[in-house]
Amino acid sequence: MRIQREKDYEKLEQLRPLLPYYVSEYIQISLDSLTPTTVLSYALDIQDFLEWMWHSIVPGKNSIMEITLEDIERLIEMDISHYRSYLKNRQDSHNKGNRYYKTKNKDSTISRKISALRNLFEFLHTHTNRETGSIYLSKNIMENTKVSMKKTSAKAKAEKLKSNILRNQELTDFQDFIMVGYGEGALSSNGEVKELSKMQRAYWNINRSRDAAIVSLLLGSGLRVGELISLRLKDINVEERKLLVDRKRGKEDIVFFPKQTQEYLRDYLEIRQNVFKAASGPNEPLFLTKYAGKVNPISKNTIQKMVMKYAKAYGKDMTPHSLRHSFGTYLFKKTKNIRGVQKALGHESMETTQIYTHMFEDDDRDLIDQAFE
Repeated sequence: MRIQREKDYEKLEQLRPLLPYYVSEYIQISLDSLTPTTVLSYALDIQDFLEWMWHSIVPGKNSIMEITLEDIERLIEMDISHYRSYLKNRQDSHNKGNRYYKTKNKDSTISRKISALRNLFEFLHTHTNRETGSIYLSKNIMENTKVSMKKTSAKAKAEKLKSNILRNQELTDFQDFIMVGYGEGALSSNGEVKELSKMQRAYWNINRSRDAAIVSLLLGSGLRVGELISLRLKDINVEERKLLVDRKRGKEDIVFFPKQTQEYLRDYLEIRQNVFKAASGPNEPLFLTKYAGKVNPISKNTIQKMVMKYAKAYGKDMTPHSLRHSFGTYLFKKTKNIRGVQKALGHESMETTQIYTHMFEDDDRDLIDQAFE
């Protein structure tokens, strides 16, 4: 995920000047042991808290940059409880400053945000402030704050996923839909087929080969989106149908993809060269976007929106991660080799992969019923 880490590091560097100096120093220390992607996530969660604090605790400040260590020191446990309630119960989407806030947070999101604060407060309570020669904070009000992490069983996760993945022939049908079917019209919210506008059709014609190649690769290899957008031209061997993938924590894996994906990639690489007119050096990003004549590496957000657009038109509610689950489900159904699925998906823990063993319980029950009827 080299390209994504580089992007996240750039975003982090742009964010740091907008945060108080002690948060910037926390970010610097964190980068010694964590990836830029992880630190960026923490920094955004901390920014969210400081903006809540700015509006709720210290409204007289001009910005979060003016929130001092003394302001942080005056916080009490009840303030953290109020913040947790705010995250859970805020009703209306709204704008504050240049940031857009969504409605209620899920329990898992709240736990992540509280965990980010715990990490910040631990740093401030255990590290020395260069300016004063003493620790940043004399007390840590987050020390006894519990982070509620509800553990969902593999079976429960499987039940939730069943309706939002592609099965069997759908894997091929969805790829064909992107190349051909989408141009014939998209499903509206009431299930009727709605013709594309001229602009939608033009945009689809330009990008359909790229989009089909991306979706085919996600469905044929189970890559994470971060892994896919980090692929460079030197990481792919189309003829041998293999990729060199940068996994989490700097681990590299050889990943293979099917023949159908090979054809989609060949088509896209031709478009990349002849239509996008993109540079073809070995370190150039594999997947690109072209807007107003300018070519850029494709982003996570672009892929997210693209997959959701096609899925909605196809009559499904899916994200790029749904395609990864579709791959895992299909691979386990065909092979019944859970260790092989674990390796193909790059899971460190078998517990994560166990979800796919529960995807076919209804099929197994039907098989027994047929045998003993």
